Amino acid sequence: MRQRFADQAQSDLTSTYSDSAMAQDPANPTLLADEIAAEVDFFKKIKFKYREQEAKESFLKLILADHPEQIDQAENEAVGACPKLSPST
Repeated sequence: MRQRFADQAQSDLTSTYSDSAMAQDPANPTLLADEIAAEVDFFKKIKFKYREQEAKESFLKLILADHPEQIDQAENEAVGACPKLSPST
């Protein structure tokens, strides 16, 4: 009876450890590429979310500052004369 309970508890523990297929069969090399692709995709999403939050924070700091930065016509023309940056930077 104790052994059956221990076996059930162990199987419950291992099955809820992770939803990943690698957790179920870590010795299977064919699952490695899928796992890496999933991790890369996950980190790309996190990077995007981080940059999005960082942009929101800097925007709010600028508009809620005690003395908001004033931009004049000369600064607008200087920015307009700069070459366009690629979206990846």
